[in-house]
Order: sequence, then structure tokens, then C-alpha cells
Amino acid sequence: MIRRTWFAVLVNGFFISLAFAKPGTNPALGRLPDGVTPVVGAWFWTEDTFGPEGYRKALDFFRDHTVYNLLTTSCRLPGYEVTHPEVPARLREAVAYAKRCGMGVAFELDVRLAREAFRMAYPDELQEVLRLRTVELTGDGKATLRISSQVPRDHMNGRTTPYLLVSSRLVRVYTFQSGSDGIRRGTVRSVDPARCTIDDVDRSTVNVTIDCGPGMEGRTACIAVAFAHLTPDVFAPHLLDFQRSIVEKYADLDLAGILKDEWGFPPCFDGCPQKNDFWYSEARAVAYAERTGGRDLVDDCLLMYLGEQGRGAERRAAINHFLDMSRLRNSLIEDHYYRLAKEFFGPDAYLFTHPTWMPYPGTAEFKKNGLHWWTATRDLAQTDECTPYCARTSLAKKWGSPVWFNQYYAKTAESYELN
Repeated sequence: MIRRTWFAVLVNGFFISLAFAKPGTNPALGRLPDGVTPVVGAWFWTEDTFGPEGYRKALDFFRDHTVYNLLTTSCRLPGYEVTHPEVPARLREAVAYAKRCGMGVAFELDVRLAREAFRMAYPDELQEVLRLRTVELTGDGKATLRISSQVPRDHMNGRTTPYLLVSSRLVRVYTFQSGSDGIRRGTVRSVDPARCTIDDVDRSTVNVTIDCGPGMEGRTACIAVAFAHLTPDVFAPHLLDFQRSIVEKYADLDLAGILKDEWGFPPCFDGCPQKNDFWYSEARAVAYAERTGGRDLVDDCLLMYLGEQGRGAERRAAINHFLDMSRLRNSLIEDHYYRLAKEFFGPDAYLFTHPTWMPYPGTAEFKKNGLHWWTATRDLAQTDECTPYCARTSLAKKWGSPVWFNQYYAKTAESYELN
């Protein structure tokens, strides 16, 4: 299913202009001059691009059948991270040929396209997800809870390595008494780690066993396990330095700009309805304590998940802090990338594509980026597919953009008329 979907994106990105181009003509003569908002097309590289002059087929098509004068270009292929020396070498040739065809190239240099390189450089700064799961306890014997995680995929790695699970660790075990409206006030206790054992079933699953003793009957345990994924921690101390190092490798290319597409944490498509998974890391926990005057992030994840009688205001404050941290940190990363584009490729360099995640600002944003649409630095307003018009116009006003760009993959004019 993933492979079919990715192929459709490639086909639609390649032939996005077919509904508007006139067969047998060369609309390149009608391309807009410099100083006018660009006509943008998406170009996703395939394995053939790395063959001898493999870029020419796509660029010749764009030249002869579209009015594009700017191509947002991405290499999301297995074995070709953007730190691979063959990628800038091939891009140099493609950029020169595109320029002769009357088109500029903006290239995707996102850190998510160099995840293996990041892991090699900073193995202790990978993104973790903190999973909180509960089990009822008895006063004798043992209670075992099996906790599994998933390997997410998204548009960034549909054909490459997914966000693999790298490791797992037990972070905290709590016990408490449950009430009808959350944890009973004042009943939370931490369990001595010596009373718990964790057994790896595989990289995606662990069994946690609690040695139950007297006084445990009638109580519930909440076990917090962190799973590390093959992607940089959004709060990683070296993330911005690594992001800069990638852009520097391409600084001598004649690029029209760079891309950061749907940036944020790994994907969550359902919005985590149970609210029992939190993107986590030790770096984020430190930042959370600094922001909140010393509060413990893991303790507050338990509070956000289950609530506690009489602590509703604290819970709401924790939720607001957590989501606002996501918004601010992801905005900082976007702004840093925007400024790298200007520093290395000039003040007129573009930063594409859109910062939106789902095309509608809804519950799926809970784990993605804190709805950082409105603070992700751009010169031009950019959205995705069926984003509401009010969101598009709001972004245009936010950035003083004369137009908005709405990225879409369809081969019929009707789809664009509707959206």
C-alpha cells in the first residue's frame, strides 16, 4: 500500500501540469520574468536520475510541456541520503541543465533525509516516544504488561528506511488508586525500579514485570517506557549544528532555494485519541523543567494522560506547556533553516514547501508540531491540498505574501477548481 501511494505521488508530481499544458506547444515562451511570483512544479528524483544524464528526461518534459520556472526537488531514495557525495555531484549537473532550460531548482536538505548520518554522529540524540500503559495490581505475585510501539512512515521515507525503532528503556513506574474522574488525589507513588524487570521481546516490544507485594491490592500501575526511533530528536542539542552542516555541503551550488516539507515529529495520523503517547527525550525533559520552574515532564505526562482529582488547573497548564514547547521548538528549527537559505543562497532564495501537516488544522497536530503553521518562517504562504481558504489567506496576511501556494497532486483540472 505504501509503495503504491508513493508511486502515485511521483507520477502526479511529474505530470502535475498535464491538464494545463497544450500538447505540441512550448509554453516556456510564456514563462514569467524575474521579479514575478514563480510558477512552481514538484520534481521527485527516481533511481534513473542517477544514470548518465538521468535528469534530462524530466527536465526536458518540464521545459517542453509546462510553464514552470522553479522546481521544488527532492531525493527520497534508499541509499542516497543528502550527505552522500553522489547527491550534490548529480544535483550540480541537474541545476546547470535546468538553468539552460529556463528553470531554477530548490532542493530538499532536510535532516530527515540524513537520519543515518545523524545517528552515526549523535547516537544519544534520537527521538523517543514515551508510552504510558496501565495494569491492575494484586497484593501478591507478579503483574506483567506487554508494551509495543510502532514503526511510523510518512511522505519523507515512503521508499527509504522508515522511522525504525532503535532501542527501548524503562523510564518510570507509578502506582495509584483510580477514581471515577481520574487518579484519586494524593495516591500516586513511584515504584522502586528494583521491583521491576524489563525484557526485550524485540526492538518494538517489551515486557515489564512488577513484583507485587502487600499493599498493592486495589491499585493500578502505570508504566512509562521510552522507545527511540531512527530520526533526530526535535530537542536534540546538536540538531541545529547538523542542519547547518548539511546546507554548507551544498553552498557552492547555484540553488534557487531549499525545502522543508511538513516538518515536525514523526507522523501521527489519528491524533493519539487516548493521549497516552508523548514525544519525549531527556533534552526535552530538561527544557520542560527550565520552562516550568522545575516540574518533572514524566510526572506531568501521567497527569496529562489520566488526570488527578483536584489538579485540573495543573493538568491544563501542563498540556499548554507541552504543546507550546512543540510549537516554539519546531518554529525555531524552521526559522534557522530559513536563515540558512538566505545566508548560503542569497536574500532572494526561496524556502519551500509548506509547513502544514494535515491539510486541516485538527487533532492530528497533537503529536506533530503544535500547529506551528503560523510561526514557521516563510516569504510566501504555502499550504497543502484541501487546506481551508481561511487558513491560506491568514498565512498570506501573516507573511505579507502577495499570493498563497497550495501544493496539490492531481491530473485533472476539476480537482484544482474544487480546492
